[in-house]
Amino acid sequence: MRKNNFQIIILLVIVVLVLAAAKIFLLWDIRHKNQQISLMDYEIQSSGTVEQNTIVMQHMIQAASPNIALVNSSSIASDGDIAFIENLESLARSNGLDIQIDSLLFESSATLASSSMTAFKVKAETKGSWAGTHKFLIEMESLPIKIKINNFSTSVDPEDANRVWQSSFEIKALKYK
Repeated sequence: MRKNNFQIIILLVIVVLVLAAAKIFLLWDIRHKNQQISLMDYEIQSSGTVEQNTIVMQHMIQAASPNIALVNSSSIASDGDIAFIENLESLARSNGLDIQIDSLLFESSATLASSSMTAFKVKAETKGSWAGTHKFLIEMESLPIKIKINNFSTSVDPEDANRVWQSSFEIKALKYK
């Protein structure tokens, strides 16, 4: 009987060891599958976030498009400096003024150094009536190109019977390089 008890004990120990090994294997398998599920969940959430970010970026681009178009239209194109000068001359002539361009200059500044823009500086003089000079100034300020008037001065010779007004001005406009 001792031999039977010893065999039963050995059999029970083996069964317990097999059950323990099975339990350890099941726990390891469950842990491994949990890690895989967590990784898949993270990937799904990440792809959702990427999609959301893409949609948000598309909306931002669509919302900025009118502003980008406005900035582009308010600057002189890279090959548009001659057309800009011709436009100024035409504007002056349409108001009955004689115009003389004194100088044209491309200025670099620290704020524009790293951009694709430069400052286009125009110095000019006009001669004509006060009404024409005034209207020219107003129309120049209303141009679709954003300009900055640095100087604008007018004078008339009091001894001149024709009352011809002389004006000189200096303007700057942004221009693409």
